[in-house]
Amino acid sequence: MMRGVAVGIQQRFIAARWRLQAARLAALAALLPVGGCQFGTRPGPPEPGPGFRAAAPAPGPQRSSAPPAEPRAAASLLALPAPSAGLPGQSASAPQPVSADAGSGEGSPGAAVALGGPAAMYRGDAQHTGRSPFTLPISAPQERWRFTTQGSITAAPAVASDGTVVISSHDGGVYALTALGLLRWRYRTADMVWATPALGGDGTLYVGSDDDRLHALSLGDGTARWTVAAGTCKRSGGRSPEGSRCDVEQVTLGSDGTLYIGGDGIYAVRSDGKVRWHFDPASGTSSAPSPEPAQRPTPGINAAKRVHCGSAPSVARNGTVYAICQEVLYALGPDGSKRWEFSAQGEFESAPALAEDGTAYLGSDDRRLYALDALGQLRFMYLAGAPIRTAVALGRDGSVVFGCDDNALYSVRSDGTLGWSFRTADTVRSSPLIDAAGSALFGSRDDRLYAVAADGKLKWSVVLDSDVDGAPALGPDGTIYIGADDQALHALR
Repeated sequence: MMRGVAVGIQQRFIAARWRLQAARLAALAALLPVGGCQFGTRPGPPEPGPGFRAAAPAPGPQRSSAPPAEPRAAASLLALPAPSAGLPGQSASAPQPVSADAGSGEGSPGAAVALGGPAAMYRGDAQHTGRSPFTLPISAPQERWRFTTQGSITAAPAVASDGTVVISSHDGGVYALTALGLLRWRYRTADMVWATPALGGDGTLYVGSDDDRLHALSLGDGTARWTVAAGTCKRSGGRSPEGSRCDVEQVTLGSDGTLYIGGDGIYAVRSDGKVRWHFDPASGTSSAPSPEPAQRPTPGINAAKRVHCGSAPSVARNGTVYAICQEVLYALGPDGSKRWEFSAQGEFESAPALAEDGTAYLGSDDRRLYALDALGQLRFMYLAGAPIRTAVALGRDGSVVFGCDDNALYSVRSDGTLGWSFRTADTVRSSPLIDAAGSALFGSRDDRLYAVAADGKLKWSVVLDSDVDGAPALGPDGTIYIGADDQALHALR
């Protein structure tokens, strides 16, 4: 009873103290002039820039699937640094976060969009560095499982936060597998798929196809959310230039949620499937497409100059977009306006890897590795022994690593001199991956998967059943995922 009385006295004392404090505040407020400072307020965020008029997405084929398997423990989501809007000729500046819903995506406030896994897009990041934060096995790994499709697998798989492995195949399918290699669901496109899926942190998966479309799917069950076309090409069953001009080979997920793809030009697509802008290489201009007719943008003004913009653009930390259209590299502003272009003597196979100092590195069918500064000026070029048809990876020591049709993997120093070369028994078309220790992982058409240390010495190799043209992916637990011409994905650890 005495305890209850004490508590009541204490509560009345606290209430009296709060009434006294309120009276003091009221007296203080009466002394302030009208229009003075307001307590408890702060300026709101600036308004985002004006948005682009965008075309509505074309509906994609819906496909239901078997219920997903029990997911593994989720890993941490990875967020990329966001670009800041820069001006032509400016050097890269400190990145500023950009909102995914900020109209043009230039200079608007907001948090960077998280990725959906530890290996969530083509070449690992928007700068296409080819780097992984994980470490390769010290000794040769063993195959744990394989999953067979009906076509070759050349794109690197994506690994989601819950352990799901997503692959694409030349049979036109996109497959989601459990960490044990069991099928969760399959989605069919209308043509071959060469693309590494991009995984958004909201559970959306994006993948391009030779059916001329970018597909947005639910990672959970593989159902289609939307599709968007990358041009007005006439569809055909063959591999004619016109039939393949609008193929969507890869997709890059920008830090503000914008999706960048190539087709008959370069497209920036919002996460809801609406086109922000389209750069037409025929005219050299960029425009936001009209919402009518809702499916397709207007072709370039120079109809005779029809090119294919393959691979997926790489995006610098200052927002500059680097895209290849056959033998031409374009640098575009965040709004799609052209800053400069650079032409080689042969076609580029992949968009450049972008170093922290703004240098763009890419290889060409003319046998040359090109290094260009942020203004498009040539820093150096290195002549290899044959066409360079792999993507370039950036070593941890500033080197540039790439495969070549002369059967070798090259490492070139940042000054353009050869560091080392490692020779295999056949053509190297597998784009290399660089692990946390600086080792390179790649395949060769001699049916082997190789791990080479940062000094160019062999660590180990594994024999597979066919040409290894696929690009590898590395999971957080050290599992290696690699596709091959035997139509299978191999998981090794």
